[in-house]
Amino acid sequence: MLAPAESTEAAAVTDTTGTSDSLNVKHKGDIETTIKYSARDSIRLDVVTQTAYLYGDAKINYGDITLEAEQIEINWATSTLTAVGVPDSLGKVKGVPLFKEKEDKYSANIIKYNFKTRKGIISDIVTQQGEGYIQGEKVKRTDEALFINSAIYTTCNLAHPHFHISANKLKVIPQDKIVTGPFNLYVADVPTPLGFILGIFPVPKKNKSGLIFPMYGESRDRGFFLRNGGYYFAINDYIGSRLIGEVYTLGSYGLQSQTDYISRYKFRGNLDLAFNHRKSTNPNFGVAEGAKEFYFVDDYKIVWNHQTVSKKNSKLSAGVNFGSTTFNRNNSYNPAAYLTNTMTSSISYSKFFGGTPFNLSLAARSTQNNNTGVYDFTFPDFAFNMNRIYPFKKKIGDGNSWYEKINISYSSVGSIQARNVSGVPRGRNAEGENLDTLKLNFNNLGKIFAPPYAKSGLRHSASLATTIKALKYFNLNPSANFNEYMYFNRLNYRTIGPDTNQTITFDTLRRFSNAYDFNFSTDLTTRVFGSVYFKKGRLMGVRHTLIPTLNYTYRPDFSKLFGGPSYQVVPVGTSAGEVTQSLSRYNGFLYGAPGQGTSNLLSFSLNNTLEAKVKTKNDSVNPTKKVPILENVSMNGSYDFTADSLNLSLINFSARTKLFNRLDINFNYTYDPYVYQLDSIIGTTVYQRRVDELQTVKGFRSRSQLYSLMLSTNLNPTAKKKNYKDPKASQADLDVINANPEMYVDFNIPWSMYVSYNLSYSRVGFNLGNTIQTLSFNGDLRISEKWKIGFNSGYDITNAAVTYTQINVYRDLHCWEMRFNWIPFGYRQSYSFDINVKASVLQDLKLNRKRDWYDNSLRTAPR
Repeated sequence: MLAPAESTEAAAVTDTTGTSDSLNVKHKGDIETTIKYSARDSIRLDVVTQTAYLYGDAKINYGDITLEAEQIEINWATSTLTAVGVPDSLGKVKGVPLFKEKEDKYSANIIKYNFKTRKGIISDIVTQQGEGYIQGEKVKRTDEALFINSAIYTTCNLAHPHFHISANKLKVIPQDKIVTGPFNLYVADVPTPLGFILGIFPVPKKNKSGLIFPMYGESRDRGFFLRNGGYYFAINDYIGSRLIGEVYTLGSYGLQSQTDYISRYKFRGNLDLAFNHRKSTNPNFGVAEGAKEFYFVDDYKIVWNHQTVSKKNSKLSAGVNFGSTTFNRNNSYNPAAYLTNTMTSSISYSKFFGGTPFNLSLAARSTQNNNTGVYDFTFPDFAFNMNRIYPFKKKIGDGNSWYEKINISYSSVGSIQARNVSGVPRGRNAEGENLDTLKLNFNNLGKIFAPPYAKSGLRHSASLATTIKALKYFNLNPSANFNEYMYFNRLNYRTIGPDTNQTITFDTLRRFSNAYDFNFSTDLTTRVFGSVYFKKGRLMGVRHTLIPTLNYTYRPDFSKLFGGPSYQVVPVGTSAGEVTQSLSRYNGFLYGAPGQGTSNLLSFSLNNTLEAKVKTKNDSVNPTKKVPILENVSMNGSYDFTADSLNLSLINFSARTKLFNRLDINFNYTYDPYVYQLDSIIGTTVYQRRVDELQTVKGFRSRSQLYSLMLSTNLNPTAKKKNYKDPKASQADLDVINANPEMYVDFNIPWSMYVSYNLSYSRVGFNLGNTIQTLSFNGDLRISEKWKIGFNSGYDITNAAVTYTQINVYRDLHCWEMRFNWIPFGYRQSYSFDINVKASVLQDLKLNRKRDWYDNSLRTAPR
């Protein structure tokens, strides 16, 4: 062991040459910690000069500092070390010095370092800071920073970069920022006129607050603009918020807030808020603004996603997508959002009570139709459930006795459901506003959650059931079900008008009211198998599985049972005398009411599957596999014994399969067993009746017909995965990619093509039939290692028109990327061309040319 001069151990050491793999120097004098050094070839110690020479793959570890080189010289007298590479017989330098300190790493031709002052001189440095790479001729290193002369900065990882920023002086504060004096941008070693007297490039290890520089440009319809500029707030390690805005010289403006948050092992999410005020000279755009020739519309949107990642018994999740009905149409550049007519939101909380069969859930939901302007709200919506329990099941035994299979379940649900469309006609107010549909604003919010726009109620349900083995091969599943309905109002009917021509109206009584009903049901089911086996070839056999089910349900007439408390008998005066009607006091209520009339219903269904068993090729682990031929073919319907006519219901047929593991086929058909009797046709209106006569081939008359066929295939060489995964990406990044796959390029797939064909036909009786045929396709093609073209289009066969079409071109330029997006025709006709640096630290180094869809001033906006 060799110690520094201050150590008394140094006198005992003589000159020597060794091949030890490792030597340690204990803490002495100004040395702060143990120094470990090793070499592959040899280590020579000179006691006179207090110098150690390390040859061949030399390595030094000093605290959090590591130095590797072909040759290293350590001088204990001056507390310095020098590391160099050595040229081989071909002149190529091997063992180039590599200096590491924590997360910082430097490569250089010569490194001189003083481990007492922690300062050094480095020649011809190459280092990486964040997403950037720095090269310099001569570097002075201190504890706080690197001072580099004749430096270049780039985000290209090549030794000879495609572009760089050149500066005479550059200061690097590790994990914080890079500061330069006057600099100039070079592309392919050619200087450009782009530069500035000062440059600051942030490279923080953690998020930091800072300005977001806007992009500028001009829009024909809105004027000159500054867009997507603002400020980033790094609130702490777990919350970051982006506040950006846009402003146009002709009066349009917008503001958007984007906040991401995460608590490790607990939850993560994001909250986006946006508001835009759009002004346009197009009269189809919105509302006129005074006497000026401008039209405006105000749009807003709220997007909140929250996910609980802990494995506790409670969970909170949110998927809120709420906004004005015209937001996507006027502001979104995402084709999927633009083509979506509905926006749905949901916030839910669930709690499982450990060790018990009970669980609780609370939720708030909304659905909005952007075409009709109808909003549906459900708040609050709660459910308290008891999972199925078996009170007579023995702790020991097989539990096959029928009484051991007796089970009990319970559920309690309640909610308030509101819609901005009234359930009953309300006309107009004194100002001429339509009271049937309320505009969604804060003034009307209280009205929407009150009758007649809102419904509320509770329902308690309990079920007693069991399973009985019948005739060895059948399962009999009887059950008894009880329901209680609880409401905070009920209907009271009365008649108005002359005695010989009275009509019924009603009043809503604000009072607590409840009602009960029960029913009995049982179903009988079994499985029938048919198999054919083959002795030759890869096909080993074919199996047909048939699952028939019969279900019988009985419910008494609750308008008469126990005096019919849920119904009101109303006498009505007519020209033929007085008649009575029995009307439900809960007609149209949230959870319904006890049924009127006896229900004696027999339902039937038949499900079929057909699959083959084949031998696999070259697979000793799984020598056989199952191949579905028909994934499902089903038929279902019912027969009502108590109905005086039209006892049979509509009969539904459906089939689903996949051919060659590529072609998905879905077919649905609805058969009406009864015929229609034509009464008259006046203009385009058909007056007809469904009569109690079964359809036969001999006595064919018009009937209802409804069928649909969907064919779809994914022609990728390898089908796309549902979820993209990358160990280098954060979970937040993966969530964004999987939620918006059309915004990212996957070069692992050489080409992809998804094609779907939809055909539907509907006709009721003697009415004219309605046929809809559409063909849609989308995909992409990698024409080379760096080029990829994507497309999305379709054809409306019924209307002979091309549907929404978009073409995307992407070029990987190594450290740069190029994108071209084009919508060639239609209301969204537009294009954009972008060339930009990939690294986010130089995100403002880009070239952009675009024509937005709202610049098509002669367009007619769809309603």
